[in-house]
Amino acid sequence: VWGIHWEESSCGAIFCWCCWALLLLSDKYLKSQQSNLPLMRIKKTLLLLSGILLLGLLLRVGTARNMHLNPDELAYAVTPINIISTGKISTFHQSPVYFYLTDIGYQLFGVNAITSRLVGIIFGTLTILVVYLLAKELWKEERAALLAAFFFAISAYAIINNTEMDGITFFFYAGQRAVLYQRTAVE
Repeated sequence: VWGIHWEESSCGAIFCWCCWALLLLSDKYLKSQQSNLPLMRIKKTLLLLSGILLLGLLLRVGTARNMHLNPDELAYAVTPINIISTGKISTFHQSPVYFYLTDIGYQLFGVNAITSRLVGIIFGTLTILVVYLLAKELWKEERAALLAAFFFAISAYAIINNTEMDGITFFFYAGQRAVLYQRTAVE
């Protein structure tokens, strides 16, 4: 479904098993450390959220590596090459921020298909964190927020669309989170 080779999917399965084992071990440790309960819950949540973010990043990079560039991506992959050194302030149809960020990626990692999708991969991975924060704000429960972040991280639709140029998903969810935060701050 995601265009991931067997080696990468087996690494993902191993990673999932390791996360599950860490969850079981942390539960046993948490039960033995009743005095530090709030601190241990925060560490467990951070550990699980970090694992979900890493899983989402690996899936997005694997998908970006194995998907062919579509014609629109090819046009947008060529435009940012050396755009910073030319001194262009804008392009004729798009905001230059995406092109500047992509050009920085080209200068750091070279011009290739994954680097042309690097901005989308980063924003897609950050969207997992925003989904977690949004779900935590909506349902006021850590487990529901972690599940929402996990399901977004492994969603094939989100993975494929996050590897393309579009960073709009990040800003959409971040905007929703900001509105909810503002609403609860006023109340």
